Amino acid sequence: MMWSVHRVFFFSLFLTRIVFPLNPERKCMSFSDIDNDKYRACKCIVYLHDGGPEGLFQSPDFPTPYEDSINCLLYTFVGDVSEAIELHFTEFDLQPRSPVTQECGDFVRLYLHLERPELNERTPFDEELCGSNRTVATTWFSSERSLSFEFHSDNTTTRHLGFRGKFRFRQREEFETDGRRDFDTYCDHYFSSSAKKRGKFYSPLFPRPYRKSITCRYIFHAGSREVVEIRFDGVYLPSADDDGCVTAGNVITVYDGPSESSPVVQRLCGQKRNLGPFKLRSAETLVIFQTDETVNKQGFEASFSFVERSSTTESHATSIHTTDDHGRPGHGSTVPLVTIPDTTTPTTQPSVIDCDKTYRSDESRNGTFESPFYPRQYPRGTRCTYKFVGEKEEQVQIIFLQFDLHYPHGALDSKETPDCRDVDTVVPSYYINGKLTEIDHGFCGNRNPPSVMSNDNWMQLVFKGDRTNEQAKGFRALYRFVRHFGITNGLPLSTEQCTIEMRSGVNSNGTIMAPNFPGLYPRTSTCNYLFYGKPGEVVRISFLYFDVEGVYPCSDDTQSDYVEFSNFRIRDRKFQRYCGRNKPTEVISDGVFFRLTFQTNDVYDATGFEAYYQFRTPHDPMMPDQRDRSQAAIPEFLPCLVLTSLVGWLLRSALN
Repeated sequence: MMWSVHRVFFFSLFLTRIVFPLNPERKCMSFSDIDNDKYRACKCIVYLHDGGPEGLFQSPDFPTPYEDSINCLLYTFVGDVSEAIELHFTEFDLQPRSPVTQECGDFVRLYLHLERPELNERTPFDEELCGSNRTVATTWFSSERSLSFEFHSDNTTTRHLGFRGKFRFRQREEFETDGRRDFDTYCDHYFSSSAKKRGKFYSPLFPRPYRKSITCRYIFHAGSREVVEIRFDGVYLPSADDDGCVTAGNVITVYDGPSESSPVVQRLCGQKRNLGPFKLRSAETLVIFQTDETVNKQGFEASFSFVERSSTTESHATSIHTTDDHGRPGHGSTVPLVTIPDTTTPTTQPSVIDCDKTYRSDESRNGTFESPFYPRQYPRGTRCTYKFVGEKEEQVQIIFLQFDLHYPHGALDSKETPDCRDVDTVVPSYYINGKLTEIDHGFCGNRNPPSVMSNDNWMQLVFKGDRTNEQAKGFRALYRFVRHFGITNGLPLSTEQCTIEMRSGVNSNGTIMAPNFPGLYPRTSTCNYLFYGKPGEVVRISFLYFDVEGVYPCSDDTQSDYVEFSNFRIRDRKFQRYCGRNKPTEVISDGVFFRLTFQTNDVYDATGFEAYYQFRTPHDPMMPDQRDRSQAAIPEFLPCLVLTSLVGWLLRSALN
């Protein structure tokens, strides 16, 4: 379809990222099974996090009815490494399921668990949606940084309008429960008015799917003359056969009291949003989240606040009537008595212990280690040294699973860097140029630190715990001995410590990352990524994330780490070095061979880079220098990168 100039101008006024499919003829995803003719490539629209934290999407020509025989239109959302995607369909109107076969002719298929925006015809979809707002769940979350959905219509002509909705890129740190976790259990949490007056709590792993067959207790302790208010921002559970969720295997139950013998205020299951607030009468309130073995969804997100008890508080808890996405009311119910164990009494431990340990690769290539008496408090005056010794060609990687050290300087916000001087710390160190070197001042506080990796086969961690209290639980971490700096994408050369080959005959596209990404890359290391195309091909590298320490011009005298490109095995003066704020976006080779070199020094730390590569032919009409500017085509590769100028793109389409 062609767009008039005034329509193009109107849509250019939108500040949120919204892209309309303009009858694209180009493919955006080439399926790997080239011998299977029944699969044809999808046309693709991609939204990247650097386009803004939120935006809009819609089906073609919405609210005009969509066309029939849309084979595959793929919407892909790619967040930063620390983000998840929230998708909300504000309007949804597709052809309903067949009353005979119960199959969808027109559908939206959701792919919710993509670590990278890469899929083919064998990738299983997570949900299939058709019908209307009243028959489908409208809010969905990705479990990783990427989310895709496929829109398909069959050859039946209908008058259904399609869909439109909103998306948001959300920091995963937003989904951390604000209460104190009981580490003797998998997911119990305690919330006290004296610790925090308001906050959030979530199902385990949210927005990832929760585990099957678990029971989580959330216990709220109000202060004198206070009560707690609880609001559920979203419930994403399987539906039950009854309206009151009595038979539900996956259910949330709110009690006005400290145990399961207390009055039930509400039971929740299915798909619901914006429920409450539930204002409880008792000084203690219990919320139980229980799951069965059948299916696991994304769980729930909720908020709490401790408020002053009013004189109008009823003498009994009130069941708040709410509606789900289908407009059905919810109801309360009762459950049998189950007592809750008291796990709040602190355990006294000795103040001096022997906790030095050495882990060797020839004994175990991976495992876990932890602070003394974890998950209970560690003793005051603790000094522990953990040493890791690998084979000659190996490196050591440490990934922190839980981290909770006493920190006297108050609570930290999600972006604040803690001051780790003169507090309880875990300090990694390894040898650099023959000298044992610490990684800055180490790690402290109660947020999981980034993973760390050595530049050779030896590393040590020193844990110093001088100022513990009964709330500080210590830490638990995973260690791994790896080769080739743990890089698994590509073909590592056995003769080189960190040289990785990408060959077009093996994979025509893929992802490359810095060592230990998204943790801190190792110091004094050199990694070469070598690209070998087929005759007549070039390689195109697009950067999604770039965090390399340094200052322009990234030379040795500036003590900079850097990324460098070359069409040869030696330095290519055509390309500058990249570091710091001087970030590459897209680089294309001149011929079949290309080299990317990542060089780090002995001074600073950062998290590195992530990039996508694809081998292409120079005459490809979608290559930047050859692009046919007379057509508004969607890019032919996955992940399709967002076109940098939507307005100019639409104007070129309209004027031609």
